[in-house]
Amino acid sequence: MTVCSKRQHLLIGVVYLMGILFLLRIQQQQQQCNHNNPKKGSRSIAQPPPQHNNNNDASLPPYRFAEAVTATVRSISDRSYTITDCSSEDGIGVRPANHLERFMGNTCEPWINRQTLMVLDRFLSSRDGTRLWGLEWSSGSGTAWLLRKGLALHSVEHCHAWLMEIQDKLRFQQQPEEQPTTTTTRRQPQQWYPHHVARSDGKGCDQREPSDPEEVERIFGNYTTFPRNYLWNNNNNDNEDKNARRLLRQQGGFDFVSVDGRARDPCLLEATTTTTRPSNSSSSNSNNHQNHKMLLRPDYGLLLLDNAERVQYRVPNSSGIPSHWLAVSFVNPIDETVLWMSCPTVQDAACTAARRQVVGQMALVPRHLVGRRYTEHLQRARSDGVPGVE
Repeated sequence: MTVCSKRQHLLIGVVYLMGILFLLRIQQQQQQCNHNNPKKGSRSIAQPPPQHNNNNDASLPPYRFAEAVTATVRSISDRSYTITDCSSEDGIGVRPANHLERFMGNTCEPWINRQTLMVLDRFLSSRDGTRLWGLEWSSGSGTAWLLRKGLALHSVEHCHAWLMEIQDKLRFQQQPEEQPTTTTTRRQPQQWYPHHVARSDGKGCDQREPSDPEEVERIFGNYTTFPRNYLWNNNNNDNEDKNARRLLRQQGGFDFVSVDGRARDPCLLEATTTTTRPSNSSSSNSNNHQNHKMLLRPDYGLLLLDNAERVQYRVPNSSGIPSHWLAVSFVNPIDETVLWMSCPTVQDAACTAARRQVVGQMALVPRHLVGRRYTEHLQRARSDGVPGVE
């Protein structure tokens, strides 16, 4: 081969290489252009479309409620469930042998249906650091659990001995935790307001109730109305207590109410219907007190009823629970527990979107796990033309 032919081959190779580099450069510029200006219908992994109309919507309670239901339904599909690790030292109370953890909360959790507990757990855990105000009729293992979740909690209990036992247990759980360092970490102080309100018939810790509703209200009248009277009472000289009541009145009621003790129908009515001021309330606050509608705050307050399978509880099937509220209920061979969330209006956009999501998710749940209270609530909502249940 001559020197000339070698030079020709070298020149051809250089030109070929430059052509390849030129094509690669054009392809790189085209990809960059497509990334900055995606075509209609293209998908951008780095910038997924927002789930709601604005960035703040996801933090609203109805959306968090719907997401908690969605996660629980996914767990049901996977045949999995979440539990709280519980030692004998931390547990409160006992459970019958058939109350397995896959059915019911253990002694470190509320004694309610497992799937409903998972919804409540996910809902409370998804909020920001805002302190929520809770009210429970009846205290127990759920008291400690709610306090660990960061609620400022009022507990109304008819059995004084049981309330003292819980106080001792909580006092033990709040002891300093020794760490393997030179510092000692203390748990955040818990805001617990225990209230003992005895039966009027002098039967102490007896849990039995008369079958006559009027007799139930007579015996447990002070028990059911205590939270209302507490809110509007200005005679207590405890400044911390006064501040707690003031904060509750300012936000319009409790963020969370649990009905799981005595006289549940009267307690449900107290939580969800209009209340009136006692005659000895301060006149300077009369305008604010007169307009208070219910103990549960009307804008996204959460209401729980345990043992909802009991037919004697009539309020959930009546106008006591508005049909436009959000609802979810799960049942097992032992228990049904229902959760409602208050919606300020029938047309509330957040509640409508959340309701549609909840209805869609509950349609995926096996029918034997769907609570009767949810089904009846859904039927009432459809009959009333509530949006989001189509």
